[in-house]
Amino acid sequence: FRSVELISEVKEGVFDFTATAKVAGKTGVLSVRARTLAGKTPEYTWSLYNNRGDELFYGRGDQEIAVPKVRLWSAKDPFLYRVEVRCGGDVYEKKIGFRTVTIEDGILKLNGERVIVHGVNRHEMSPVGGYFMTREEMRKDMARLKEFGINAVRTCHYPDDLYWYDLCDQEGILLVAEANIEAHGSGHSLKKSALSHVKSWRKSFIERNLNHVATLKDHPSIIIWSMGNESGTGENMVAAYHAVKAADTTRPAQYEGLFCPYGKQHFDVDGSDVITTMYQKPHEIESALKKGFKRPYIMCEFSHAMGNSNGNFDEYMKLIEKYPRFQGGFIWDFADQGLIGKDGKLKYGGDFGDRPNKENGHCNGIFDSFRNPHPGAYEVAYWYNGKKPIPEVAVENPLAPAASPEANLETILKSLKLNFWRAKTDNDGGRMDSRSRPWREATRDQVLPEGVTTNLVVKPLEKGGYAISYTLTVPENLPEIPRVGLSFEVPGSSATAVAWNGAGPWENYSDRKAGALIGAYSKTVRDLNRSGYIRPQECGHRTSTTSLTVGNVKFSAVKDTFEWNVHPWTMEALDAARHEEELPADDGVLRVMIDAAMRGVGGDDSWGAPVHAPYRLEGARTYHLVFTITDVK
Repeated sequence: FRSVELISEVKEGVFDFTATAKVAGKTGVLSVRARTLAGKTPEYTWSLYNNRGDELFYGRGDQEIAVPKVRLWSAKDPFLYRVEVRCGGDVYEKKIGFRTVTIEDGILKLNGERVIVHGVNRHEMSPVGGYFMTREEMRKDMARLKEFGINAVRTCHYPDDLYWYDLCDQEGILLVAEANIEAHGSGHSLKKSALSHVKSWRKSFIERNLNHVATLKDHPSIIIWSMGNESGTGENMVAAYHAVKAADTTRPAQYEGLFCPYGKQHFDVDGSDVITTMYQKPHEIESALKKGFKRPYIMCEFSHAMGNSNGNFDEYMKLIEKYPRFQGGFIWDFADQGLIGKDGKLKYGGDFGDRPNKENGHCNGIFDSFRNPHPGAYEVAYWYNGKKPIPEVAVENPLAPAASPEANLETILKSLKLNFWRAKTDNDGGRMDSRSRPWREATRDQVLPEGVTTNLVVKPLEKGGYAISYTLTVPENLPEIPRVGLSFEVPGSSATAVAWNGAGPWENYSDRKAGALIGAYSKTVRDLNRSGYIRPQECGHRTSTTSLTVGNVKFSAVKDTFEWNVHPWTMEALDAARHEEELPADDGVLRVMIDAAMRGVGGDDSWGAPVHAPYRLEGARTYHLVFTITDVK
């Protein structure tokens, strides 16, 4: 999937050259070294240039020189110099950056300053080209990183196209560069069958890592080497670590698999300068940080972004502020890995007749396959940008707002139902079905579980409209409720305009709303639910709302605020559809859901991690919902 070039070179010319840029105080130290294919030193000259093209130094052969008053490379100021090597008419060049990467008192530092990793994992995947990405697509990825405050990328789980490293050097993206070692299928465990335990594979583990280092060693954006991913806990990876450290003394190296065999954390292991783990929950990370180890802790994967996810992201970010040795991590992952099918629609596992498959399991990015942001990306951007929200990214919408049919309040009230359910998210999976089945049966049959009491009062208002008061009291020891609210049917379509005063403009939930701003907003129903999840699921929710207008019907909070959804389809249709195009066409009815509360979306992982306790609707509790419904002709 990579470009291949055939180059005719001088027979005894430069096969490889290294330009190592270090820093001593305010002085740069540049070491230039060249070798032929046979490992000999060729006759060559070289020059060092600044970013304006001024020649700062001319040298002959291998040398180490001092560069006074050097300008340092950093994520905020990615200043690059250029080294040009000349040999027998051939010319080679590299862009370099002077910077230091150190670990001091257990803290990773760049140029002496603590590094905060606001990162994502990034696969090379195009919805059109598959594993082949054009340079234009790579530049679009870079633009999204910068726009959303992402300062670091882990190249999971292989070296990327060489152009990507040049981009990261130029734009100031910090890289954890990972070697092409992934042996999960052979046994990611303590079992001796895992390839990292098999001695005959040791040479391959070492060679892949050393080739990785040799190819990319002069890129300033690479601040950590990663020996590989999920390949067991054996000595082969430890041997690779020591080989990498011998080959490059300027950077730390890491490997996650040594720390968490079978989920147990072991921090006193050889083979990694950085403690790096996957999908530890915030309280587990904090417990580990209190053990007093002397290495930086950076999550190589966390906040699994599959579908409607990235809940409780703030809890991870607050740990960065509290513990100096916790320095952030890499969200899994950057963008969905959906592919365009012959019909022009996005596809995922199983859509190509592939068996077995992980269905939409690889569509777990904070951006969709076309690099449009999922709502969770705005929550990430809020925290990655220092608690500053960013403007909403425009997505093309062919629907113009349309006038809604006149709604009769009496007819709408006749459609009123208690609502305890929501369409499942990818994180809910089967868990919500099994734990909350009594509530689903209740909402269908209007028969509540034993011990639950409700009080629903509807009163006409003097100037027209109705006041609605709803109370639900739940005792202990009942399954969790997905939501507590009321639903109505209002005439309208996907083009109907909806206006609200509350949290927005993007979708938000109880555990993912820090980045949402309280304000006055307006969208079509289609745009409300344009969340970009490749598999339809619960979407389009908004919280902390004082008023909502759908067509000519207005819902206004009387006590506290409410949460809400407006869908052009039923929740059953959302649950049943595998793709957006399978959702039913507009039927002239909008499902308006006014909620006292809804469970959060979670996001620690997507294979069983529960929504955090503060955002679950369980235990003995009374819910109140008081609002009015009026005509706004």
